[in-house]
This record gives sequence, C-alpha cells and structure tokens, in this order.
Amino acid sequence: MMRFMTRLLVVASHCALMAGAFSIDTPKSSNPLPSTILSRRDAAIGGAALAVGLATLPDLAVAETDLSMYSDLSNGIKFLITKQGEGEKPLRAQRVFTKYSLWTTGFPEDGGKKIDSNTGFLGQNFPVIVGVGTVIRGWDLALLDMKEGEARRLVIPSAVGYGSQGAGGAIPANATLYFEVEIVSMDKMPNLDETQLKWLEANPF
Repeated sequence: MMRFMTRLLVVASHCALMAGAFSIDTPKSSNPLPSTILSRRDAAIGGAALAVGLATLPDLAVAETDLSMYSDLSNGIKFLITKQGEGEKPLRAQRVFTKYSLWTTGFPEDGGKKIDSNTGFLGQNFPVIVGVGTVIRGWDLALLDMKEGEARRLVIPSAVGYGSQGAGGAIPANATLYFEVEIVSMDKMPNLDETQLKWLEANPF
C-alpha cells in the first residue's frame, strides 16, 4: 500500500525525501530547487498515463458527502478540521510527516472507494517537502494551511489533483479526491542557499 501511494502521490522519490530535509546539490538548470524532482515527475506522469490506458472517462459517481460544515480553502478545496493542531504552520521547503487515507467517490460513510492509507499498524509517517511541487497541488495548498498536530478531512477537486489523466489505474480521470490527513511532526526549516531562495522568490506558490 505504501509503495503504491509513493508512486501515486509523490513526485520525488521516497528515498530522496528520507535522505535529508531539502538537501540539494548545486543546480545546473534554471530550476534549482526541484530540478531532480521535476524530471522524476515527468517520467512518473508519462508512466502513469501509459498504465492508466482505459481510465479516460470521468468519474461519474456522485458522492453524497455533506459539505455544509466544511470551509473553503482555495482552488475549490473544501476542508473540515477534525483535530486541532498546536504547532506552527509549515513554510515552503519544510519537510513534514503525515498520516493519510485516500478515497474516491466519497468518504467511507458515503460509500467511498478506499485507494490507499498509511494509518495501519505498520504504517510509516509519510514525508512531504511542502510547497515545491513534490505532491499534487491540492496537498501542497492544504498542508501549508495546516498546523503541526492538526488533522483535516479534505475534498480536493481534480483540477488540483490528478486532472484528466487520473493516476495509477486506481484513480479515474477527473476524479474528486477525499482525504483524511494529519501533520504528525515537522522538521526544522532547512537553511537554503542563495540559489534556492531565489528560486522560491521567482516561483511563488
């Protein structure tokens, strides 16, 4: 399950994330911050598109999730805080460790289809370097708005999810994503070099 989510959700490799918080060699391109990430993302997207193949029709199932208590974030994202956090919100390029579960077509009580989770007995916290495109945009937007220790339910539209491509054969094209996410802990903000800081400035999130 965890291997599937690593391929599905993250653009950078799990090993690279675990190796060090935002440790990047001197860049050779105009994209110094995520240069190694972007090449992997392109390959992953291409591979996912080939793997999906028949998953080109939109997800027509309509979830009956009651969103009346949800708040609006941005880009159509809806969220409901299920556990208040007590820490700070992460900054771009900071590494956080998360627990998550993912469904399509709604949450469990709505008959949603469970795709993946790391909340089981042997589940490991999932590392994400936030705000630099290592995960789907919907996750970046949500994580940057959450505090350490906070848990949310997220409803992420396909435009900031996997779009018209879908992913991995398990997520259809144009699917709305239903997540439960918690920021369990965060690393300290790394010391970025001048090139990395300039990249962040030139690429506002």
